[in-house]
Amino acid sequence: MVAGKQLRVVLHKPKITELERLVSLCAAGQLTPVIDCTYPLEKFQDAFARFASGQFTGKIVLLVDSALA
Repeated sequence: MVAGKQLRVVLHKPKITELERLVSLCAAGQLTPVIDCTYPLEKFQDAFARFASGQFTGKIVLLVDSALA
């Protein structure tokens, strides 16, 4: 339990046609991800705290290469 929320792992095996559709939408510039914020991997605690707060809109992204931050 985190801040009154239960975390669950959801596994989904997408169909190749779904992936092809996503690729075509990305290539056409018709798919835009909503990113709330990014954190370097070293600050994963801050990212998790943001998630636990529930005060975010979009994805919280952890950057593996801190040079990208």
